[in-house]
Amino acid sequence: GQADPVTLQQALDRNCRPEEWQVRVYRVKDGEDLGAEVRAAVRERYEVVAAAGGDGTVAAVANALIGTGVPLAILPVGTGNALARELALPLSLDRACALIAGEHQIRVIDVMQVGEHYCILNVSAGLSAISMRETTGESKQRYGMLAYILTALRGLAGFQARRYELEVDGLPISARASDVLVVNGSTPVASLRRTGPSLQLDDGMLGVYVIRARTLLDYLASVWVMLWRLEGRDRRVRVYDARATVKLDASPTAVLQADGDALGETPVTIKLVRQALNVIVPPPTFDPLAEAGAMIDRVRRQGGLRRSGG
Repeated sequence: GQADPVTLQQALDRNCRPEEWQVRVYRVKDGEDLGAEVRAAVRERYEVVAAAGGDGTVAAVANALIGTGVPLAILPVGTGNALARELALPLSLDRACALIAGEHQIRVIDVMQVGEHYCILNVSAGLSAISMRETTGESKQRYGMLAYILTALRGLAGFQARRYELEVDGLPISARASDVLVVNGSTPVASLRRTGPSLQLDDGMLGVYVIRARTLLDYLASVWVMLWRLEGRDRRVRVYDARATVKLDASPTAVLQADGDALGETPVTIKLVRQALNVIVPPPTFDPLAEAGAMIDRVRRQGGLRRSGG
């Protein structure tokens, strides 16, 4: 992440007092197995495991905690902090540490399984996956989330759409598309308008977005459609709901990413695993805008498999 170990230790000391908490800080080195360290902490009966970093670090820690019942705490010091934003967690290090030691609740969320790997937010194929794979750490440090957009714009020149063959809970779907995005929660675009925690991380459903964009204007229009949840009004974005399994193949093969990290190439099978991960989140508060948005989402997602946009 972007916090140095001294700053992290100081924030923990201020909020998780030594007389009340036994805290062990482990700094990951390149090539080390973070999962093994997390599993060791679980065996030693630590009550909470906190991930201090970006989405990749959070995903690595979460992979080792799934099914253990030990809650994950997130100290969001990375570039995107997508899961922290999706859960409406505090984005300052001090407030995130205070949440661990103070009043909070445990939320049990769904995850996606790809082979032996688990991911939380999204799996995608196409230009979005290429941009995440080719965006350097230096670029992310310098430009933040804008780095992914700049990489995607460079990759747009000469990019060719592919023929995708999908099975969504057994329903075959064939489409020529530039991107296919499978999400547990909001799309990365829709999350920009979030006013409260996502209610889609534990609703037992995945969203499958098939995006047909050929030009920069098409991509900008697709972003606008997803930002304002207008999928039913634009044929460039089709949406399906899945309750169990999504199978994805492409011709020619397409690059994959999961939660911002490279995941090889198609074909891939994505399985929904319900109620798999415990996460520390703020106590509930009433937010009228968030409640209204959640109600709209629930209405849109009722009735099983959804197809929008033709």
